[in-house]
Amino acid sequence: MINFNKVITEYIKEYLSDDKWGDGDNDETYHASYLGMCPRQMLIAKADLSGPSRVRDGVFYLGKSFHMVIQRQVQHLADIEVPIEFKYKNFIIKGSADIVDEECVYDIKTKSSLRYIQSTIQNEHKIQTLIYMKALNKKKGSIIYVDKTNFTSKQIAFKYNSSIVERVLLKLEKFHPIYMKWKNNGMKISEIPFKKCKCMYCRYEVLKDG
Repeated sequence: MINFNKVITEYIKEYLSDDKWGDGDNDETYHASYLGMCPRQMLIAKADLSGPSRVRDGVFYLGKSFHMVIQRQVQHLADIEVPIEFKYKNFIIKGSADIVDEECVYDIKTKSSLRYIQSTIQNEHKIQTLIYMKALNKKKGSIIYVDKTNFTSKQIAFKYNSSIVERVLLKLEKFHPIYMKWKNNGMKISEIPFKKCKCMYCRYEVLKDG
């Protein structure tokens, strides 16, 4: 008899193995996907400290699957999975924009419910897309929130905001030396220099043993 619990678990693990946030290439490389997070979660993402979580990994896999379904529907209208990279002082900012057409950057976010999504965008989602917009020199952005339970969606458009991007990059400049000091002192999880806040990522934080 096929053990589907094992099959699904192993498939998700394999699927996610190439989607790590950690920046093994160099210390000055950062991903747009976590620049909008709190400092603690930026550090955890940067150092790839997230431990195994079947719920989180399963949700992430499902979200990626929804991305691919939507991208297939628009691939004749726009470019999908567009790599971005730009230099800011000594830093390299990287990422991959979900969908890009001639005038707009689109980012897909899946949710378990759209009940609380009105006309506002989660801060980290907007920052991520603004970084993409800066890299691609686009003035328009749009985030598409998709309900995973019924495939309804809500699209929220916005314009490029240079002041927000400047604040994020300044935050990065302040964050980096603190991160490097922690890294050079042994990268001990017990000595992470940022406390948990009330953000969603801190509430559901799962770290590797160590």
